Amino acid sequence: MIQEIYIDGKGNKILGNNPILERSSVNFFGNNNILFCDDHVRLNGTTINFNGNNSLIFLGSCNKYNIDIDIFNNSVIHIGKSSYFNKNLKVIISECKHCFIGDHCIFSADVIIRNSDAHLIYTCDTKMRINMTESIYIGDHVWIGQYVNILKGTQIDSGSVIGASSVVAGKKIPHNTIWAGSPARQIKEDIFWDKSCVHGFTEEMTEASMNYTDFLSKKIEGCQVDYWTYQYKEDETIEWSTLEAVFSKGNCLDKCDFLIMMNSNRAKNRFVH
Repeated sequence: MIQEIYIDGKGNKILGNNPILERSSVNFFGNNNILFCDDHVRLNGTTINFNGNNSLIFLGSCNKYNIDIDIFNNSVIHIGKSSYFNKNLKVIISECKHCFIGDHCIFSADVIIRNSDAHLIYTCDTKMRINMTESIYIGDHVWIGQYVNILKGTQIDSGSVIGASSVVAGKKIPHNTIWAGSPARQIKEDIFWDKSCVHGFTEEMTEASMNYTDFLSKKIEGCQVDYWTYQYKEDETIEWSTLEAVFSKGNCLDKCDFLIMMNSNRAKNRFVH
């Protein structure tokens, strides 16, 4: 049974655990929306606007969020556990499509995620619309650089890096690769990255970081040398299309139950395709 933290007269609910709010607000402008907060969710300089009806935002545990979210009708946003937000992550999700973000991701400053063009575009001859809104999917342990725009139809598998100031639209990005540019293109494959920040490194730490095995011996946490290297395993993978199907039917509570169940089994290679 999911704990009910808040309910208003329009069927909007906050479920799970009480988030810590610092200079933050959660605004329900529509009906029958759900905000689910896992353990130890802290909203710092965050604004969440439910601008429509029947949408779900799922905030993973152990995160200090510094984000602005605008979500509209019949959409789902999932952000996994233990991710890092530098500042000013902007997420706009609309037109009954979705945004899924896995665990252990890093978002540098001034990143924008949006799944629509906002306005309509048609061909002159057929008068048919050509700019449909699409969902965005981001796996585990993905690093998004400063000033990056992640746009509709983007799918990023686990362990990858998006370079600063890149524009990523409709790309299917494999695991353990680096993409950069506008439009983004692959510039490196078979890489992995570690979340340690070099800003405070001593000369000894810089020297140790030249070889990851040496570097791990200097760290307190016991991480295996190949921990951030992912590979496709049929018995572990969760297809993005599976999530799309679940998010696009049923009610918000059913979708929330699904995400709780999915997060109880965090196979390492779940988002490698």
